Amino acid sequence: MAISLILSVPIVIDVTSTGFPRSHIITVGILFVIFYLLAINSLIRKVCLSDEMITIRGLLGTKNIPLSEISLVDGVIMGTKQYISISGSNKTLVIPNSFYGFRDIVDFFFSNIKEEKLADGIRQIHENAISRKSDTIAAWITAAILVAIILVRFFPSGS
Repeated sequence: MAISLILSVPIVIDVTSTGFPRSHIITVGILFVIFYLLAINSLIRKVCLSDEMITIRGLLGTKNIPLSEISLVDGVIMGTKQYISISGSNKTLVIPNSFYGFRDIVDFFFSNIKEEKLADGIRQIHENAISRKSDTIAAWITAAILVAIILVRFFPSGS
């Protein structure tokens, strides 16, 4: 993802300085801002597990839930997507299987949460946790597309 962020900079500069109509520049600008926000969030998001608390860090802040406040840990499976739902006193956290170390996160709950607080959904995920590689593959495809755009735009073969 970091490579895609770096590779997108010349494209943004090219689009804004080549004399495209203002409406195109605004549209592309909005799309790139959204792309940058999603990419930065993907780079900095993290699940931190400790003996006292679960913390999810992301672009929009930090969400915590103490282990003592957890009332239920459940799981939802939709095809290859798996989600852990952690319910506490006043909040619910959701962890998708696109997080790095998803299998370790699932194992953490089985070693640190009381058995009666683990629902059937998390048990099914524990039996067959799937770490999604599609996010990594999508990032590399994005990088390849950006490299192709840069090569075609800045190094045309017809010159």
